[in-house]
Amino acid sequence: MGHKNPKIILRNNDYLIYRKLPDKTVWSCTQYHKKDRCKAKVVTSARQATLVGMHNHTPTCRRRSGNYSLSQTVTIKRAATYNNYDNL
Repeated sequence: MGHKNPKIILRNNDYLIYRKLPDKTVWSCTQYHKKDRCKAKVVTSARQATLVGMHNHTPTCRRRSGNYSLSQTVTIKRAATYNNYDNL
């Protein structure tokens, strides 16, 4: 199975890889490159996903036919403040 453009779906929004670091991966909302530039991000490390920022749009992910995804159980947290991740 190819993973040319990996995507994660979390709480009905989808994210693409923004930056890979040795200890974590930063994912940006797929709407980041759209007109309103949504700045919501997810930071993953091991099996923990931290939500950073808020979306400025309605959820983007709808149920898709077919089974093209892999599910994993993760712990989801919300960052206390966006400032902790300003340099992502």
